[in-house]
This record gives sequence, structure tokens and C-alpha cells, in this order.
Amino acid sequence: MASPQASTQKTAAIISRPDSPAVAQIIPGLLSWLTEHGYKVILDLETAQYVSGQEVVSRAQMASKLWIS
Repeated sequence: MASPQASTQKTAAIISRPDSPAVAQIIPGLLSWLTEHGYKVILDLETAQYVSGQEVVSRAQMASKLWIS
């Protein structure tokens, strides 16, 4: 019986400081770089307000999402 293979896709979680004005400037470029380099990106609720189209996960569930996906 063949064993399941682990996913080779890398996942990055971005957690930002709430109400940090620098996040709005940094996140678009960071997301671009990560996706261009093959990363699946998940964001916390605070960071997600600055971009759209990314998976949003609560901070409490962040660690489990990184290991399961």
C-alpha cells in the first residue's frame, strides 16, 4: 500500500500588529513575493483588512492550519 505523500507546497502565515500603518504598505509586496516563490499564504483577521483574495484564519487557529494544509 502506498503511503500518502506530504504536500510540497510551503505555507506562510502573516500576523500583523493591529492598527499598524506600515502593514498597508508592506503586505502587497510581501504577498507578491511569497506567491511568486510558491507559498500558500494565510492571514490573520487584522492583516486581511489590507488585501483581498487571501485565506483568512483566526490567530487561535493559525498553527493548526499551518500543519494541516
